[in-house]
Amino acid sequence: MRYSKEHKQKTHAQITEAASARFREQGIDGIGVAGLMQSLGLTHGGFYAHFESKDALVAESVDTAFDQTLQSLRAYAEAGEPGQHLARLVAAYTSTTHRDSPAQGCMAAALSSELRRQTGAVREAAARRLDDLLALIDDMARDDGLQVPAPAVLALMVGAVSLSRISTDAAHGEPYLDAAKAVLSLIGTTAER
Repeated sequence: MRYSKEHKQKTHAQITEAASARFREQGIDGIGVAGLMQSLGLTHGGFYAHFESKDALVAESVDTAFDQTLQSLRAYAEAGEPGQHLARLVAAYTSTTHRDSPAQGCMAAALSSELRRQTGAVREAAARRLDDLLALIDDMARDDGLQVPAPAVLALMVGAVSLSRISTDAAHGEPYLDAAKAVLSLIGTTAER
């Protein structure tokens, strides 16, 4: 049976979105192509009509995950009062909701240690999208009239969320999130205006 171009595009997007969430939830090596396709009611062989390899899927999933993260962070940050955009971005990123929902969260917080072991194409996709996240932090800071070291802000946020996810007891993760917010609030109040 031959499918329409629209059907193929829709199926491709469905595979990418599902993989993006599953990779963030279970890790890149935690889900195989066969299991992913089966969970979508598709055949393993059908995968290769969409992607030449699992690495190609991972690279595209990185883009999908970062698109979701950037859109939600920007929308949440910009919904706040002027002068509070960066603080809202930090609060959203270091929230317990983000910590407790890795499948819908930032790829960097979910998979930074795994991404460094991936192929060059996957790492390049992740690095490019991290640059987009740094640009968003810069945009929000600029909107607020602040000059902040965006790489330090991002590193602190990603580290706090990653570390807060280690313990099985949510209360043990709270200090990482709270400390990141406290340090980042100091950066915002002491930055040049």
